[in-house]
Amino acid sequence: MHEYLRRRRRRRAETLARASAALADLPTLGRHSREVSRFVVRALVDARAKVVEAHHLARRRSAARALLREAYRWVDTWLRARESGDVTATQLVVLYGQLVWHLKHLARRLSVVARIDTYRL
Repeated sequence: MHEYLRRRRRRRAETLARASAALADLPTLGRHSREVSRFVVRALVDARAKVVEAHHLARRRSAARALLREAYRWVDTWLRARESGDVTATQLVVLYGQLVWHLKHLARRLSVVARIDTYRL
């Protein structure tokens, strides 16, 4: 039984670290960019998939799950705004810059939580 719990904690910590790394490694746009490329959107969708996977493995009332939920909401809101067409390309670039800044901040907080979880292994 202890081995099962140890493997589960390790899997949880690994997915949390992957999600944190994906959020921290999002590409930034140039200062004079006028629109968001498909490469950037694809990287954001991949990061979202890793966040969802880690969210499903996180404990129900943990700090990691709350941070992952927040990251998911930020990414999902930006993707919905992009798809809706109500936001101009220039506004999307500005919103993407704010999104990346916020997600990198969340990634730092997630890495701290992941380090704490690895001590429990």
